[in-house]
Amino acid sequence: MRCLTDIEVQAVVDGEASDECRAHADACETCRARVDERRDQMETIASLIDADGMPASALELRLRHAMRDAGDVRGATVLRARRPSPA
Repeated sequence: MRCLTDIEVQAVVDGEASDECRAHADACETCRARVDERRDQMETIASLIDADGMPASALELRLRHAMRDAGDVRGATVLRARRPSPA
């Protein structure tokens, strides 16, 4: 089997990978190292979110407010209000 893609590595970390991907991650030193690194990254992210004692829903709300209140320049993931078309 070829080495795992980033998506497959994430699936292994999330416990959602196929048997074939899990077996490859166990047998391939390179992929096993990538899975271990991704697992560490995910644990770091989770610990940072939990550091404030803030539930994920409160964090999501704060992020949405920050994106909404950012002014005229916003990321592509924020829906923008429709502007009327010039007549």
